[in-house]
Amino acid sequence: LEQTIWPLAIFGHTHALGLKVEAWTFNKFWSRIGSADPQIPQYFRPIENPIILHTNEILAVKCHYENLFVIIKIPFGVH
Repeated sequence: LEQTIWPLAIFGHTHALGLKVEAWTFNKFWSRIGSADPQIPQYFRPIENPIILHTNEILAVKCHYENLFVIIKIPFGVH
């Protein structure tokens, strides 16, 4: 991050195989900001324990998905 931000909510959006989306921050250790279930109606969900993200912290998002019966490539990231 290049400036201080105050995250207010998380929005979970994935493809059909997505189970959970998590937001994390890193500054000497990993800390979970919040999570969302992408299979229920999508809207911004408030962050349960508000935090301040400072300059030089890393902001990351993690998508959990299940691909037990689908035999296809699943792209991720920016295309």
